[in-house]
Amino acid sequence: MEANANAQLERLFYMSKDMIYRAAAFGQVLVIDTTAKTNRFDMYLFLASVMDNRSKSSIVCICFMRTETAMDFGWIFQQMRQAMVSITCDIDQIIQVVVSDEDKAMMLAIKMHMPNAKQMLCRWHVGQNIHLNCGTLLSNTEIRIQYERIVEEITDEEQWNTEWNKLLSMIESEIGPSVNYFKEQIYGKRKQICKLWVDQYMNMGIYTTQRAESQHAVRISITLSFHSHVRHNLI
Repeated sequence: MEANANAQLERLFYMSKDMIYRAAAFGQVLVIDTTAKTNRFDMYLFLASVMDNRSKSSIVCICFMRTETAMDFGWIFQQMRQAMVSITCDIDQIIQVVVSDEDKAMMLAIKMHMPNAKQMLCRWHVGQNIHLNCGTLLSNTEIRIQYERIVEEITDEEQWNTEWNKLLSMIESEIGPSVNYFKEQIYGKRKQICKLWVDQYMNMGIYTTQRAESQHAVRISITLSFHSHVRHNLI
């Protein structure tokens, strides 16, 4: 737990002994995600999850935080490291891959505090950013199929380059100046999202942050149901 100069809570970290052992056993691929201020304290909720031996999502770290800066995320990773040391585990030897969205502060913290881990970007978030910044680009069926092909299917680099050039020729007339954004999202980050590169290391078949996000959804649903139940009984 950490407070500011005004004695206000800034960060609250939780990692039980069971979570620590699960992280040590199944933490080769760590999926992390935050949700924006869905609690009465107006704080962000950070969740880290892993896939266990039954292919089920398992939370290994929880943190409430007032802001989402590289310092905040770095503090969380330091707490995780200390917790793992308590059972004589080296986080650098356990965590091989970290899957996250494109939050720059989070990506910087991962690079600084887990330099040996490969960074993968959530394919879903990348696609959403393309929709947001390039209009209805992926609503075009032919473009979407070609996009999915180069991201999810191709495993040969020469073939990938050929199909990439084909995709570029398809989008030039569709999005005009936004083509530069598309290039940055796909070509610039290809080694963090495309099957050709991310399957070169063990990722357990995880390509999105859905596992962490689903845990957020469950907790929000439970919280809302609880509040509704309490309110109903008070009226």
